[in-house]
Amino acid sequence: TGVIQSSTAMSVMVVGLVNAGVIALRPAISVIMGANIGTTLGNGLIALPLGPLGLILAGVFSLIYCFAKSEKVKNIALAGMGFALIFYGLNLMTGGLRPLRNLPEVMALLQTLTADSYLNLLKCVFIAAGVTAMI
Repeated sequence: TGVIQSSTAMSVMVVGLVNAGVIALRPAISVIMGANIGTTLGNGLIALPLGPLGLILAGVFSLIYCFAKSEKVKNIALAGMGFALIFYGLNLMTGGLRPLRNLPEVMALLQTLTADSYLNLLKCVFIAAGVTAMI
């Protein structure tokens, strides 16, 4: 799930491997359960308000990285630092877009977006791409 970012795709691949006889049923069930549990825990972790702690956690993990002797501990510290910076970045993006909720122009634009035809769908895609580029 961590590599392909989809527990559904992972489940489909594992079922295909079981049908082909590459993987036995018991390990396949374990892989599918692990993917679904990992997705659930990952989404729960993202929902936690860890953004303000992101820089502090990144600092702690960087200190662990600097003073660690073991290569395994250094790799774990790098992974922790990456996750902490992701949470801090999400916090920055959320805070930057929060004032737009109070602008009537933005709300009016969002209410006009309907994907009921191909032209309107393209309009929605281009507006979403523009907003993503601004972030």
